[in-house]
Parts: sequence; C-alpha cells; structure tokens
Amino acid sequence: MGFAALGTMVAACGVDTSLIFTATETGGAGGDTTTSVGEGGATSSANIVNSSVGVGGTANTGGAGAGGDDPMCLPEEVVPAELTRLDMLLLFDRTGSTGQFLGQEKLQVQTFAQSEAAPGTRMSLLFHGGTNSCSTMSYPAAIAMTPIPSQAQTIVDTLSPVQASGGSPWLPPLASGHDFAGAIKTQNPDHNVVVVMLFDSPQSQCFADVQNEIVPVAAAGLMAGVKTYVIGINQAPVGQLDPVAAAGGTGAVIDLTGNQLGQLATQLTNIRSQEIRCGIPMPTPTSGGYDPDDVAFRYGPNGGMAVDVPRVPSSNDCIGGGEGWYFDDPNNPTSIGLCEKTCGAIKVDAAPVLEVAFTCPMGG
Repeated sequence: MGFAALGTMVAACGVDTSLIFTATETGGAGGDTTTSVGEGGATSSANIVNSSVGVGGTANTGGAGAGGDDPMCLPEEVVPAELTRLDMLLLFDRTGSTGQFLGQEKLQVQTFAQSEAAPGTRMSLLFHGGTNSCSTMSYPAAIAMTPIPSQAQTIVDTLSPVQASGGSPWLPPLASGHDFAGAIKTQNPDHNVVVVMLFDSPQSQCFADVQNEIVPVAAAGLMAGVKTYVIGINQAPVGQLDPVAAAGGTGAVIDLTGNQLGQLATQLTNIRSQEIRCGIPMPTPTSGGYDPDDVAFRYGPNGGMAVDVPRVPSSNDCIGGGEGWYFDDPNNPTSIGLCEKTCGAIKVDAAPVLEVAFTCPMGG
C-alpha cells in the first residue's frame, strides 16, 4: 500500500494525522518493505493512557502507556494530629487542718499524675497554707506546667516534703492561680486550661466575701478561657463555694467530704475526660487545597503504625459505640469529631499516634 493510500485510510479512521510517523525499511533480495504507523496517546481527565498502533507488512503493537492520577493530585500528605491538650493547675490544700489527711491527699494526686489515663495533660501545683500572708505574691505556682504521666516524678518529688501548716485562705491562692493559668492560656490558646481548687475547711484567715470578691475571680477567669473546678474534702463547707464553681463554668463543688478523699484521683481523671474533647482541629495540606472526600483519619495504638479509622456521615451514625470519625461540616470542615469508642481508646492510650491524611491534595 502506498503512503498516500495509507494516509487516506488513517484519516478515514479519525486519527489525527499530525501524530502519524512513518518509517521505511528495505529488505534484502525479497524486497520486502515494512511501514509502521503509530498513534499518540489519548488523555482523559482521570488518567493518562499512552498507546501506539503498528501498521504494515508485519504488524507490530506498541506497549500501552501507564495510567496516571488526576493531574491535580499532589502526593499524599500526612499531618500529625492530637486531641485537645489540657493544662491543669491544682491548688493543693496543705493547711494545718489537713492534718492526718495530707498523706492520702498526696497519694491521690500522685496516682492521677502517674496514671495512663492522663496522657496529653500538663499539670502544675500551687500550695495554699504554710504562710499567714494575704498577698497573692505569697502563693506562686510551685512548678512549671509539667507533662504527665511522662514526667509524673516531678509531681511526686514536689509533693513529698510538703507538711501541713498555716491557716486557710481562699481568695489569695485562687487569685494567684488564675493569674498563672491566664498566662498559660495566653501562651497556648489552643489548650484547655483549668484551675482545680482543693479546700478542706472554712476560711480562717484573709477573709473574703464569696459573692463579691471570690466569685468575680472565677468569672473573670472563665471570660479569659480558664475554668474553675472546686473540690471539697475533709470538713469543707461545700455549699459556700458552690457559687464559685458556677461562676467558673463547672456547675457546683465536687463533694468529697467525710470519707470520700479516696475518690480524688478518679475525680481528677473525670475532669480531664470532660476537658479533653473528642475533636481535632482540621488542618490543611501545605498546598492549601483538598477535597473533603479525599481525607482520612488514622490511629496507631501505643506508638504503633497508624491505620485508617472508618468514616461515618455524622455523630448520629456512631451507632452502638462503634469506631469512627466524621466532619463537623462535610462541605466546609473545621474539625474532625470522633465516635465514643475511638475517642475512648485514644484517651487511655499512653502514646497514641494520630494522623490526618490528605490522599489527593490539590495545588492552587
């Protein structure tokens, strides 16, 4: 077949003749001639396919081109994630009235600090008692915010030498504690910050009016993003400080008076669980663009390899305590929510590995 006829045939097949290439090979004595014609690869929006077609005396078929990803997709990007972090300042009651209960109070706080139920939390201590001063400057935080349980020994060592002494002021240590906690919140705006006040008896020095002097401290703290929890132990007049807990955003005093001090570690753990919510702020890939349908959430228990957690449409689909995650808004997500079973496992995991994966990030 001549080249002109070949070109006519190819054109009739609808092939772009600009992509035709020809080659002529002259054989030996037999004078065989082989002409090859190749067709350029076609491109679709989903992938790229390359192919070639041979035409001539002897058919030769070219290899098919490898399929490609959507040209808009960049390589998968994985962003480390974590649950909301918690900074807890504990106002530890070491006043003279704690007496025989001081050892148990220490043990309960140490138990909480060492518990695997406390990862993702930092803790500091502020002691009230031990001085007769009414100045807030006399009640500084004893240690910086300390990660627990990884550095729980710092909590243990700080508590060990403490002895019961001094009167029972309420306002100065609470005001000092809120100054410290407020500074922590300013430095870490994405953390939840709380003040937890332990008290075991009525005011015996530095008397302050609860409604007009102490409640405003808790209320101002709440406006600054710092909650106030109040826990009554021993012979504490619980009802008197209920307004402080209410103004601090926590409802009422946690009553552990009488013989209930052994529940203190449990109550501190409950506070942590309430303050570390099952939500993760939505990150963005470095490219800046993504399709919410191309997002995966992964969890690796105890430092292990992170694997995909199943996605459910909404919190209403976390049926039967099953595992899962969901967007707060599927079309414009600002956070990732976790079903109860998934979140519960992460909260008690000493070394959870959490990842948000963008499987098809898109360039701008």
